[in-house]
Amino acid sequence: MSARHALPRVLTLAAALCACEIFLRFGGPSVPASYSFKHFLVPDPILGWKLRPGAEGWFGQEGGAHVRINSDGFRDREHTVSKPAGHLRVALLGDSYVEALMVPLEASLGPLLEKTLSACAGRHSKRVEVIQFGVTGYGTAQQLLMLRSSVWKYEPDIVILLFFAGNDVDNNSFRLGGKPYSPYFRKVNDRLVLAEGFPRFDTADLDPPKRDRLVHATRHLAIGRLFSAGAITLLDRISSLLSRRRTQARADRVPALERATVSVFDNAGHPDWEEAWNTTEAILSAMQDEVRRRGAEFYLVLATTGMQVHPDPEVRKVIAERIGEGMARVEGRLLAFSGQKRIAVIDLAPPFRAYALRTGVFLHGFKNSGLGVGHWNEAGYWMAAQYVADRLCRDPVLVRGLGDQ
Repeated sequence: MSARHALPRVLTLAAALCACEIFLRFGGPSVPASYSFKHFLVPDPILGWKLRPGAEGWFGQEGGAHVRINSDGFRDREHTVSKPAGHLRVALLGDSYVEALMVPLEASLGPLLEKTLSACAGRHSKRVEVIQFGVTGYGTAQQLLMLRSSVWKYEPDIVILLFFAGNDVDNNSFRLGGKPYSPYFRKVNDRLVLAEGFPRFDTADLDPPKRDRLVHATRHLAIGRLFSAGAITLLDRISSLLSRRRTQARADRVPALERATVSVFDNAGHPDWEEAWNTTEAILSAMQDEVRRRGAEFYLVLATTGMQVHPDPEVRKVIAERIGEGMARVEGRLLAFSGQKRIAVIDLAPPFRAYALRTGVFLHGFKNSGLGVGHWNEAGYWMAAQYVADRLCRDPVLVRGLGDQ
C-alpha cells in the first residue's frame, strides 16, 4: 500500500481515536486505573517496607476500592498528631486485614469500630478516635516496631493488635517466612533482639509490576485506561475463574482453600514452627508490657481465616476432618497464652463461625477473587467491628476511661 493511500486511513483512525477519547472523557463511563498492592509501598529502613504517603489509586485485585494513603503513610483519613482534648484514642495495629485495600475506607475495621464505639462513648464525656496502622504483609515483629516508631506519638489510650494466625506466626521466622527484607526478632537469654543484618530489603522486590507500569503509561488518556483496564480485567477474571474452580471444591479440593494458611494448622511439633511460635509469643508479651508501661490498655483480637468460618456445611465437614484438630490446637494455644499473660483477648472465630453457619453468608472473599477465601469482605468487617465494640463497651477498664475528664 502506497503512502498516498495509507494517509487517509491513518487520519481516519486518528480521528476515531480522538472521538473515543472525547466521548470517554466527557460523556462515557469512568474507567479507573487499577493498581496492584505494590503500587502503594516503599522500602523502609526500620520496617522493611511501608505505605507510601499520598499514594492513590484503584485497587481491584480482590474486591475493589479507591485507595488513598494519608500524609503519614497509613490507609486512613488524616489525623492530628497531638490528641485533642476529650478524645479517647484507639490505635489499630495489623497487616492487610487492617490496611483493607479491598474495601472502601468507610467499610474497613477502623472507621466501623470508631462509629460503633462512639455509640457507647456517647453516654460518657469523650469522643472515640480510631487510627489504622495496618500494612500488608506485616508480621508481629513489624507491628511491634510500628508501635515504637509511629504509634506512640499519637498518644493512644488503647492499642488493639489484630492477629491473623494464617501468616502472622510464620512471618516471624526467617526460615518459614523467607522475606529477606523483613525485620526478625530472635530470643537471646529470654530477651528479644533484632536479628543481625537488617535492613536487608531489596528495592527490586517493591518495584511496580508490569501491570502497574501499563496503568502509569496510559493513566492520562481515557482510552488508554479503558484498554489497560480491559486487559487487566481479562487477566484478573481468568485468575478469578481458576480460583473459584479450586475454592468451590468439596473433599478432593479442600487443600486448595487458602493453601498459605493450612501449614499453621498442620505442623504440630515441627522445630521451625515451635521456634516461630515461641518468638511470636515473646513479641506479644513484649508488646503488652510496653503498652502497659505507657499507661494504655492492650487488646489482642484474633482474626479469622476463610477456612475457619466457611458457611458451606460440606466444606466445613471436610475441613474439620482434615485440619479441625489443628485449628482447635492453634486457637487453644493463643487463648492459653493470653490467659497466662493476662492479655485481654477477643476471639472472633466462634461468633463468625456461628453466624456463617446460621445464615450461609460468606464473611471472606469477593466475587472477583473467590468467595470463602482471602480477606474479610464488607460483611466480615462489619461483623468484626460489631463484636469488638460490644466487647470493649462492656469492659470495665474502658468504661472508666470513657468517664474520665
